[in-house]
Amino acid sequence: GEDGKIVIANDAAAMLIGFASKKEIEGRMITDFLPGVARLLEKNGDSGLRTQELPVDEETILKTLQGKKVPVILSASLLYDVSGVPRGVVAICHDITKIREFEERLKEERDQSEAIISSAGEGLLFIDKDYSVVLMNPAAEKILGESSRKILMQDARASLPIYKNNLLLPYEELPIVRAIESKQTVKMGLLDNVYLETPSHRKIPVALTVTPLLGSTE
Repeated sequence: GEDGKIVIANDAAAMLIGFASKKEIEGRMITDFLPGVARLLEKNGDSGLRTQELPVDEETILKTLQGKKVPVILSASLLYDVSGVPRGVVAICHDITKIREFEERLKEERDQSEAIISSAGEGLLFIDKDYSVVLMNPAAEKILGESSRKILMQDARASLPIYKNNLLLPYEELPIVRAIESKQTVKMGLLDNVYLETPSHRKIPVALTVTPLLGSTE
């Protein structure tokens, strides 16, 4: 209602806040649990609530009875009386706790992976299925003698050509192409007389191991 008291709630909202049933939440102040809706309850004199921009899929915090802060997506709309005067607010919240927890796990795993990659002594390059270089470690920069800025997001087939016995390998014979297409690890050692050409056109002898990272359906 326009006084900020909860008039109607469903059981899902009550349980999210920490009540056993919707009856227990009715009559309580909405701002006790959703401080973010306070601005929607501003009075416009005797003309009901002030009309203003309403939140749509806005991320905010819901406070539970236990004091826990729950991330939610809030959407709201005004309720009008028969005269067209806004007299209340309908607020819909979606709990996004699991989404935020999943994002945090992904961030932790990414940070751990990047730490391992950065500390590895061998040059590592990560190349996506479109053959773009998406990540490389400092050891790779040192070996290639190039900054990652010159290499990242470049097509590895063109920006890092490979020679065998002084002959330029065609795309279909490149280790990265063979590995992605066959979904198997491809190795080329020093005895294969393999050279990699850097963006500055230096040719350096290399031993390569290319391993495809397969998803659960691949």
